[in-house]
Amino acid sequence: MALRVALTGEVGIEAAGGWVDTTGLGRLGRVAFAYLVYNRDRPVPRHELAEVVWGEDLPRTWETALRVVASKLRTWLEGAGLGRAEALTSGFGTYQVHLPPDAVVDVEEARAALQAAAAALAAGDAAAARASATAAEQIAARDFLPGATGTWVERRQDDLRELRVAALEVMAEATLGLGDLGAAVAAAERAVGLEPLRESAHLLLVRARAAAGNRAEALRAYERLRRALGEELGVSPSE
Repeated sequence: MALRVALTGEVGIEAAGGWVDTTGLGRLGRVAFAYLVYNRDRPVPRHELAEVVWGEDLPRTWETALRVVASKLRTWLEGAGLGRAEALTSGFGTYQVHLPPDAVVDVEEARAALQAAAAALAAGDAAAARASATAAEQIAARDFLPGATGTWVERRQDDLRELRVAALEVMAEATLGLGDLGAAVAAAERAVGLEPLRESAHLLLVRARAAAGNRAEALRAYERLRRALGEELGVSPSE
């Protein structure tokens, strides 16, 4: 069984020994873990990691505090079945997380699934596109590091939201091609609900409503976009 890392929903590691959540790491440890996993291809300077963990509230004794966080993280990684010394290395003012080559990280899995969905849609394989888009959306629908705060965390949350909307659009397009009009409408509605000013999502909703034979609802969907763009941005929908 490949090691799986979840940075969304219930954050933790799943390996042959079972599931290990990050409760014992605390909020700071969870952020440090996620950042190091995201950047595991390089040694992360300690000051960079500290700024992500504490933001503007960087303590005067941040170096000592960061060593405490790193020690907790090493102990936790050991409890998850990874070598204490090998899983988190340090040297020359840096830290680096090392995962097995076949480890799966959920947010990376979501990005790969979205890419596969877009490729399948471009190739005309609507069924495969819908399956991959659904897989991506299911991951992106979960909160990134629930309870954590900070600029880096918020940016990753925004990235995941954007990924989810893109997956819903592919899902709507693929489902429309498969003739499942109700599901296409539902996917487009969810995309519009997440991004009310996104023209591409509204376009899919209009197309899905029209394909379902409901011209009045299609026109209402267009009018909804027109009002939103006018009130928020002072512009009209594109041709």
